[in-house]
Amino acid sequence: MSSKQYQQRLQAALESGDLAYLRSIGPPDKSMNVVEAAMHKMRVDHTKVSAAKRWESVEWLRERGLRRMNGMELPESGGELPA
Repeated sequence: MSSKQYQQRLQAALESGDLAYLRSIGPPDKSMNVVEAAMHKMRVDHTKVSAAKRWESVEWLRERGLRRMNGMELPESGGELPA
């Protein structure tokens, strides 16, 4: 798989919430809870994922008291998503 194909597949998995695929490309010992949290953290900062999915992930993380992948605060509701 080329780098471009990998990026396209990753973007599709983030957009659709394909946890099985995301788990298959990560460390094998991660629980699905960890994979799901990582997916939401990746979505927030992945600018090619739709804004609707990114906001969905912001709220999912906020409800669980989690932050972005880089440890930064989540954007405020009605604010701007990371660029």
